[in-house]
Amino acid sequence: MSRLLEALAPTKIQVNVRREVMAGITTFLTMAYIIFVNPLIVGSGFELALKNALGVQNLSPEQLALVNSVKISVATATIIAAAFGTMLMALYARLPFATAPGMGENSFIGFSVIPAFTAILVGMGLKGEVAALAALYAALFAVFIDGLIFLIAAWSGIRERVLRAISPNLAYGISAGIGLFITFIGLSLAGLVHAGVGTPVAFNVKAFIEPQYLIAIAGFILVSILYIKRFSPAFLVTIMILTIVGIIAGLVSMPPNPVEIPSMYTSIIPVFPTALRAYIELIAIAFPVAFSLFLVEFFDGIGTISGLATKAGLIDEKGRPINIDRALYTDASATVVGALAGTTTTVVYNLKASPFRAEMKIYKPSRV
Repeated sequence: MSRLLEALAPTKIQVNVRREVMAGITTFLTMAYIIFVNPLIVGSGFELALKNALGVQNLSPEQLALVNSVKISVATATIIAAAFGTMLMALYARLPFATAPGMGENSFIGFSVIPAFTAILVGMGLKGEVAALAALYAALFAVFIDGLIFLIAAWSGIRERVLRAISPNLAYGISAGIGLFITFIGLSLAGLVHAGVGTPVAFNVKAFIEPQYLIAIAGFILVSILYIKRFSPAFLVTIMILTIVGIIAGLVSMPPNPVEIPSMYTSIIPVFPTALRAYIELIAIAFPVAFSLFLVEFFDGIGTISGLATKAGLIDEKGRPINIDRALYTDASATVVGALAGTTTTVVYNLKASPFRAEMKIYKPSRV
């Protein structure tokens, strides 16, 4: 009888308000860098696609204004996706995990998908800005399809079959592969590596001579030290410091408008028919892109949620993360909302830099 009452009794969770508030602030400071980095990556990929479509090396002021509009809109959508996903994770999944557009997926979409889509659309007869914008919307529509596939997999029995069929190491391997890809993108954007002659990649011999490369190396060292010291806003502070140093060195120009009005230029809702048509025209590679994003998000989500839940002690008697179904629903829903708003795949963030973690004490009734 006592075991029956113990099993049926509702779980009570002790919440420390101060700890929760501090953990929330720490989490925000740790991942706030994505507000700046995600627009830079997606916008840079769009800029590359636009240059390729126009066949030019430098863009006109009007075209640069278009790229800036894309970056501002992606920043707006990034905030919307992160806020929606994190709130849903708290209120629905009841887990202390944060979500935001993921690094790796945004690099793949920005530097691989958008330029590839643009090249195909140019071959189909579209010109310049029209081709680049259509490719951008088709890529975001692929993210939308990715979210729908994820929702179907989470709601059906597919998830359980996949979890039983695969090794957990596969999820960790995908996460490691994403990390290496992000590292390569970072080295390339910093100018430390470039296309080689006879080899795919070569080291830039000017990396220790020219100031912009030295600043990049110094920034890497700084953020590494702050991260090791468990300083929560390590990435955000490093971005600010490097920006100030770049301005002083004349390598970074101040924007003409210090304050920008939030934009929804990349949202696929107003251009849904256009995005759908471009997606269908590119279906031969657009659906594989969406399915690839689903595989990465699905396995990465399982791996991240499992790792965070284990570290925080949020696991059941079978060793499974509590409410993992709801967490995956949340992850998929945030991706759908993010794509509609105009940003890339939303994922659960693995915030190892945070000095706080969830502390939930489970109370059960005493035996009777």
